Parts: sequence; C-alpha cells; structure tokens
Amino acid sequence: MSKNTFIQIAAILFTLFLVFIIYCANIKADLIFFRLLKYIPFGDKVGHTVLLGTLTFLVNWAMQARTFIFRKFQILTGSYIVFILITLEEISQNWLDNRTFDLFDLGGNYLGISLGSYAIYRLFKKPFQTK
Repeated sequence: MSKNTFIQIAAILFTLFLVFIIYCANIKADLIFFRLLKYIPFGDKVGHTVLLGTLTFLVNWAMQARTFIFRKFQILTGSYIVFILITLEEISQNWLDNRTFDLFDLGGNYLGISLGSYAIYRLFKKPFQTK
C-alpha cells in the first residue's frame, strides 16, 4: 500500500469518526469522549480545534495539498471543503432542539482549520500546485 493510499484511508476513517461524533452529539449520546472534555478547561473548544485541525491536515494531505486561486489568493482545496461543511454543520444546529449554535465553537473550528492548513504548508515545504 502506498503512503498516499494510507493517508487517504486515514482521512476517510477520521471523517467517519467525526460524523459519528456529530451524530452522537445530535442525539445526546453519553460518550466517554464528551465526559472527558468536561474536565479540561475549555474542553469543548479544545475538542473542536483538535478534531478540525486533524481533519483538515488529513484531508489536505490526502489531496496532496491541492490548491485553487480565488481573487489572487491560493487556497487549499481540502481546507476550503472542510471550512464550508463545518460551517454548515454548526449553522444547522439552529434547527435542532438539543443543540445550540455557538460562535466560539465555530471559532475553535476555524482555529483548527488554520492550524491544520499551516501544518500542511510546513509538511510540503514547497509552493502549492493548483489543479
């Protein structure tokens, strides 16, 4: 198995794990993951940052740091996809009875996306390629 195939599988599995976490939060499941975060100061926000940073890193690596140009800015395609989907997910909480939209959660998500993007930039250590 090639290294890139391994990274692609890891990105898919981590995405499925994150979907599972979101689903469990939506149905108010009592996961040990949620209980542990209560013992960490700002644990929920730290969780958002770590999960989204990891997801962004893996998705961008699986896509070989592919980019596109938007108004003279070079944007990582994986980061853009994660940004759009997680923003929609957070906004959708406005319509769920047992969830609440939280601007600070969204901030934690965006911090994670930024950190994951920066880590990819450091990993590839070369100008990104647009495709």
